[in-house]
Amino acid sequence: MNLMSKNLNRKISLLLMLLIPMLGFAQPKLSINSARSFPPDTIYYPNTGSITYTLVVENIGDNQLTSPCQIKFKYNSATTDTIMWSWLAFNFEVGQTDTIIFTDSIGPLGGTRYKGGDNIIVIWPNSDNPNVQIPDTVDFPIWIQQFNGVIDEETLAQRVEVFPNPVTDKLNIHYKDMRQKVECVRIIGLDGKKLWESYNPVDEIDTQQLPAGMYLLLFKYKDGMVGAVRITK
Repeated sequence: MNLMSKNLNRKISLLLMLLIPMLGFAQPKLSINSARSFPPDTIYYPNTGSITYTLVVENIGDNQLTSPCQIKFKYNSATTDTIMWSWLAFNFEVGQTDTIIFTDSIGPLGGTRYKGGDNIIVIWPNSDNPNVQIPDTVDFPIWIQQFNGVIDEETLAQRVEVFPNPVTDKLNIHYKDMRQKVECVRIIGLDGKKLWESYNPVDEIDTQQLPAGMYLLLFKYKDGMVGAVRITK
């Protein structure tokens, strides 16, 4: 083979290497279009034993998907993933979406799953088909608040006085007893979403940023007991 032929073969090989990605197989690609969890950010354990995730998965690639797929999890900084949901995306067309709802058990805390305090849960759609492009992930911050029980309203009223109620701007808190044992004060909506919190027993809360409605003012004590006052704005 003369030098001209060798150079021609090299050019053809280089051209093929450049063209193969361009002429390659059309690939599906899974992506999470939207995602939410319930409770949205705070779980009171063991009173709440599970969390529900709702994901809208979309094929944003350039070809339909016909192979089995999964929803995978990583708990916190885990190095291994867990298959939480499997489905057959039969003729899952480009631009098509699928809503996936599943429930994950919280307890027992510790180990390789959920833990008390702050949790970062990473979720992504996945397929064992090598032709499916690697998808994006979505993160869920979940705070698990452990407590030993609920303080009834009569007992809490002996410890804490909240006024005025209904409130328009400043909410005053007067600690009658056990102030030094208050670990956290938090306002949550009736949907369980955390709206405000302090890890000190504050005497006053500015509620001007809250829209009109009903809320729960939670008091978490160092022994794990939790009590709530219903406030209205």
